[in-house]
Amino acid sequence: MKQRVLLTFLCLFTLSGAVFPQVKLETEILSQYYCPGDNDLDGLSLNLKLKYTNIGAQPIILTKDSLGIGQMIVTKNDNGIAGTREMNVVYTLISSSEWNATAGDLNRLFVTLKPNETFVTKAAARVFVWRENRSAIAGAVGNGQHFLQLGISTWPGSPETAEQLQVAWKDKGSLQTDSIVSAPMTFTVVPKRKLTKCR
Repeated sequence: MKQRVLLTFLCLFTLSGAVFPQVKLETEILSQYYCPGDNDLDGLSLNLKLKYTNIGAQPIILTKDSLGIGQMIVTKNDNGIAGTREMNVVYTLISSSEWNATAGDLNRLFVTLKPNETFVTKAAARVFVWRENRSAIAGAVGNGQHFLQLGISTWPGSPETAEQLQVAWKDKGSLQTDSIVSAPMTFTVVPKRKLTKCR
């Protein structure tokens, strides 16, 4: 019987160390809606397209389905890590079972990107916004244009498993295990917004 364990991944992203130089991550809003929070806040839910591009000179191997948001950064300008941060939330990613992969899972669980090739997937994020006539609230943003960056965790397994697969696949590409920070993406919070039930 497979032993189920609780694995807690505390994603301590630092923007100087979380960017993997061979991978460029861009995000795009596919759809969005506002849902009610408490008396002061609403939630802006963003359904996003994540586009990973291999900008290096060698093939990389990326997990297909285990990409989780470990950090969400909102700034008032598009200067990226140099911008003034309005929000910087770090999440704890939790898995309810032990995650294992073997060398035979390369095509099933992973994608291999040659230089300039891309991989596209989806993710959802929620930004808290304060309502009109309310004071600024820490961890939320007001009306107007903002810029979003996501810190994405790319490896859900153990360091030992990563090392084994790196050796097994050394002739196929470099296994991506570091977290990635996306390029700044603009989004706008509008006043007098229509609210929809959160889902």
